Amino acid sequence: MSPDDADAADTIGAKRYLRGRRYKAQRARIFAHLDRAVEYMRDEEFGDEWSGYAIGGFATAIVSADPKARGQLQKAKVEAIADAEDRKELYRLIGLLVAEDYLKERTDEVPSEKRLAPPRRLGNHLDSMLESMAEAGRELGQDDHYAKELAVSFSEDDPFEVARALIERAVESYTSLVPEAEDGNEVPDPVERKAVAKAALMRLHVEHLEEEAASEALGDLPSKDAIATAIAERYVDDLDKIAEIVLRRERGDPEFGLITRIVPLKDAPVLASAEAAFTSLRGRYIQARTASFFIFGDVERTDNVLIVKGRVRSFTVNPAEVGGKTLINARPFDDQIVIRLRQDSPWAEVNARRHGDLTTVRSVLRRTGEVIPAVAVLVPERLTSEPYRAWDPRTLWMLDFLRAGPPIRRPTAR
Repeated sequence: MSPDDADAADTIGAKRYLRGRRYKAQRARIFAHLDRAVEYMRDEEFGDEWSGYAIGGFATAIVSADPKARGQLQKAKVEAIADAEDRKELYRLIGLLVAEDYLKERTDEVPSEKRLAPPRRLGNHLDSMLESMAEAGRELGQDDHYAKELAVSFSEDDPFEVARALIERAVESYTSLVPEAEDGNEVPDPVERKAVAKAALMRLHVEHLEEEAASEALGDLPSKDAIATAIAERYVDDLDKIAEIVLRRERGDPEFGLITRIVPLKDAPVLASAEAAFTSLRGRYIQARTASFFIFGDVERTDNVLIVKGRVRSFTVNPAEVGGKTLINARPFDDQIVIRLRQDSPWAEVNARRHGDLTTVRSVLRRTGEVIPAVAVLVPERLTSEPYRAWDPRTLWMLDFLRAGPPIRRPTAR
């Protein structure tokens, strides 16, 4: 069932039938009749006997023939039951809802992919099969499932008009599933553009797509795939807009995702000297690596902490061919960096989004000449007292570092 049909079913009141006691009591029997319909379509080589539209057509024939189902809808104050044209739409949507419920129940039997065999029209045998479904509906109408059930008839209705339309829709849907190629061997340009747009949008997290759908007033859509499809259809002629949406959402909140990482230093920094070095560089930049720049920002100092702010501007570069033209696709990354240096502490605390930014930060620190990164955390001196002298001093240091309580100090034997 499409999102539009699902919304229409909710609006017109079709879902009230499935929520009612009558459907719940007769559900297994209705499904048994639909099993006969599926077997009939298989014998007739219909092509896709699990088509929701075709099954919905047979379900419509059953429900519309049950006078007490009509009475239930009337008692539930479903206004569409009183108007001939609205009643057709009501039956159509109820049929599709029942088909959807049936297919969920038979999910183990339904192929995971739609068959590509073109459906055949069911011809003269269809009327007899629809009559069989209608007779099943009339038999269901003989049963009472709660007190004072109401039977309602509409003699002027064509009992099979809606059912035939749904089954015909199943035949027509094959055309959209396997459309004809352009000039016999080309995918039409609008189809390719829509596919490219959707592929780009599917890179985003579902939360980002939901936010974009809300901003575009697309309503509630049931899945990530449905949201991407709806946005792609809206901008199928403007792939630049799709690119702007994806890049903006991927960039995200500059404060989100920052992680504090420790960069070991050879010696504790002299904060006054480091402050002077970084202050002189404010407003300048260096190319720390190929296509990766560090732009020096503000410097803040307290008695025991020096905070250095900056920005990494880097590019991921991919040559590409688009529309017969070759170009360089340079995707920019713009990440805020915060470096904290503490008095008497032989490490720098670096707030960065990506682990790869640490290579740039190491280069920046080293090239100031005042803060020299170490290859690894310095190994503490081994303890000579029992029972700790047999322990790796790095393990003891880390345990002391992690425990709560007094400042870090070397453990001593008790």
